Amino acid sequence: MAAWASSLSRFWRALSLSGAKQLEEVRYYRSLVLSNQVSVILFVFSLIIGVSVYTTVPQNTLMINWIGGLSLTLASGLLWNRFGLFQLSQFIIATGLPLFLLFSTIHSKLVNPEIIHEGSYYNPRFFLVGLCFIPLVIYDFRQRLPLALSLFTNLTVLILYDPIHRFCGAGAEQIMDHRLENQLFVSVSSSSAGLAIVAGMLVLKKANARYERRIESLLEQTSRQNNELKAGIRYARRLQASVLPSADSLGALSGRIALFFRPKDQLSGDFYFARDVGASHYVSVVDCTGHGVPGAFVSLMAHKALSEALEVHAENGPAATLTDLHQRIRNAFDSDQNGIQDGMDLSLFKIDPVKKELRWAGARGISWLLHKGELGRLPSERRSVGDASDDPFSEASLPYSSGDLLFITSDGFADQFGGGLNKKFGRKRLRKMFAELDQIPVSAIEARLHHRFDAWIEDEEQTDDVCVMVVKLP
Repeated sequence: MAAWASSLSRFWRALSLSGAKQLEEVRYYRSLVLSNQVSVILFVFSLIIGVSVYTTVPQNTLMINWIGGLSLTLASGLLWNRFGLFQLSQFIIATGLPLFLLFSTIHSKLVNPEIIHEGSYYNPRFFLVGLCFIPLVIYDFRQRLPLALSLFTNLTVLILYDPIHRFCGAGAEQIMDHRLENQLFVSVSSSSAGLAIVAGMLVLKKANARYERRIESLLEQTSRQNNELKAGIRYARRLQASVLPSADSLGALSGRIALFFRPKDQLSGDFYFARDVGASHYVSVVDCTGHGVPGAFVSLMAHKALSEALEVHAENGPAATLTDLHQRIRNAFDSDQNGIQDGMDLSLFKIDPVKKELRWAGARGISWLLHKGELGRLPSERRSVGDASDDPFSEASLPYSSGDLLFITSDGFADQFGGGLNKKFGRKRLRKMFAELDQIPVSAIEARLHHRFDAWIEDEEQTDDVCVMVVKLP
């Protein structure tokens, strides 16, 4: 049973493959699973037959031994399947069972003719009617040779049951000294029933094969589309990466910034931003609506809009820049998205290293400043860029000291479930984690954030894009 479950698991994993490889793997594991199922069903059936024979004719020890051997043979099919030799178990089931039934009954009639009566002489033939269609269950039309061979063997045994028994000296008139009155009727009726079953199964099998070909065609089409989509996502990821430089290429702040950036999917709706304007520096973490492909489209548009707004209002400060960005996003959504009120959350900071002053404007942004060992939350307006409000954004400022740490983050880290109890990481843990980074070199902060996030998430699914920027202020 463990092999059966393992085969099912491998079959479903095969569905994640692509193209011809996917079809090949699906066919293989489908045949393997079906072979396991039929082996188990026939094994249980043989046990039932064995118990029935032992109960009704306990003196026929020879037939009981034959059935016991059959049960062991069927059970061994699961072992062959476990090692990938399911073709062997298929042969045993499809062709070996009728031959086994034929030779076991001949042997039993020759050795124990005294216990054979008219009913027991014909009973095996009725089982042959049921066995003749098994090849159509476990083989598909691609396996033409074993399918044709099995059907030919099974029907030959069924139709020539009496002549084969007479040839081996086990005919009714040979072991019971008289010819059975209904022998011809049983021969014709059982053979006709077997042929009718096989013909009906062939029609159903052919119809099923047509549906399988249609499904495989759809699967190939889906695989091609999936490959095209993956190629598009890889290209979009390169585009997004082109506007998101590494921590070592952020202008004058290079070496002072640690980044923890992990998209939920390959593409992210979060992005970070850093730009030098004269002697000052603008930094931000932007959390756009959505994640994956939709979020990436919004983030690319938002990055362009933020860059353009900063070019116009850099000298006027974060509030003017954020207000301009707000209007640009509203116009873009209103004209292109039929008035959908989606936008972004962020805090935009201007760092003035000459005045040692920090100025910012926030739209539901999440940020802290670690100043002289004290971690303080920096306020932000409770509205998003791109919402329905026409009010301009306000600005705040405060002095800082060289070496202070500025933390800017999206909500992905705090909202991540994990910790063994499937709870959110939460703002409280986030605040404590930031406070513990006071004396950590910038070069080691990113690794610390990665480690803490991985330790928290464990086996849980990532719930959102995560972006954290840590700036050691100059």
